[in-house]
Amino acid sequence: MTHAQHSGPALPERIAGLAAVAVGTVEVTLREHLSGYRSHTIILAVLPVIVLDSALILLVAPFGAPLRIAMLIVDLAVFGSLYRLLRARFLDARRERVFTGKR
Repeated sequence: MTHAQHSGPALPERIAGLAAVAVGTVEVTLREHLSGYRSHTIILAVLPVIVLDSALILLVAPFGAPLRIAMLIVDLAVFGSLYRLLRARFLDARRERVFTGKR
């Protein structure tokens, strides 16, 4: 057998596997958060920032520090806004859950 037969799954299969795990994790995290079961505010607020920053860094990296500082300001604004919205939604869901007697 050649070395290629022993190397395991190819890169596209590995990426697909990681993507499937990520989607499942985010789905469960979001469901728990929105139902008021557990607060995952920071995780859910930082995920869109990571995606936005990852996409922008590919475009902005060659342009230098001033643009990176602007990206940081945008990142903080997006994170702050999402955090406030998600925290308020969790607290509402938690009150609803406690009021109806669900644990």
